[in-house]
Amino acid sequence: MPSNLARRRQDIVLRVLRDAGDRPVSLLELRERGIGNPGAVIYELELAGYEIDRVHRHGQLIGVRIAPGAAPRSEAARPRLFRR
Repeated sequence: MPSNLARRRQDIVLRVLRDAGDRPVSLLELRERGIGNPGAVIYELELAGYEIDRVHRHGQLIGVRIAPGAAPRSEAARPRLFRR
């Protein structure tokens, strides 16, 4: 379960991505909104089941976006992490 700080950072990133619609949001833009390590937050959201698209142009990452109306996949649809 994420900490309160992690949850707040995830909520901010989700809000920014949803507000952007189809427009990709750069990691710099997320940093400017107070997200110190946006790559880690995006990874946390993916682990939580959100589908995050990475948008590239000419081989360079220009930003990330979330599918409209995206919500975490159900437990059954999430990939399972291998544990020993």
